Amino acid sequence: MQKLRLSVLLGAVLGLIPIALGVVALVTRKWSYYSPDYNLFTLNTGTLHPQCNKLQMKQLFQGLEIGGVAAIAVGVIVSVLLNIIVKNRWIRRVPLILLILGPTAIFIGLILFLECTINHGLGYSIILMIISSITGYIVAIYFAIISSGGHHHYHSSTTITTRETVRF
Repeated sequence: MQKLRLSVLLGAVLGLIPIALGVVALVTRKWSYYSPDYNLFTLNTGTLHPQCNKLQMKQLFQGLEIGGVAAIAVGVIVSVLLNIIVKNRWIRRVPLILLILGPTAIFIGLILFLECTINHGLGYSIILMIISSITGYIVAIYFAIISSGGHHHYHSSTTITTRETVRF
């Protein structure tokens, strides 16, 4: 039980990496080398392609990226709580959906953003979002491993053998 809690704690610390990178990338202004006036809060429409000057397009890919970072954060918190409290390994796997959907939403948002800024150089915020997405997948894989790894002593072969001998 102590080993499982240490694994969950390590997963929580590992889960902070994509959350922190995602938040930093969302609030920085350096999304593109040629467009310094773009971040989560501002948009200089003169620096983007005409198809991306619409506020709806900006909100679409930013919403996907913000939602992806939020899904990773909620997935990490729920995974930690369920791995500590719940013994059923199927219930402990439910937050993995969020940990997989989060990085996927970040990638889709990045693809839409790159479609709008294909002629511009990429800034370090995009690189941070890509790293955030990749580490989000790593966190999902890590929690999948530890959520299926604990509490196997209930299903040991000696328990099954004992039950079968009592039945006969």
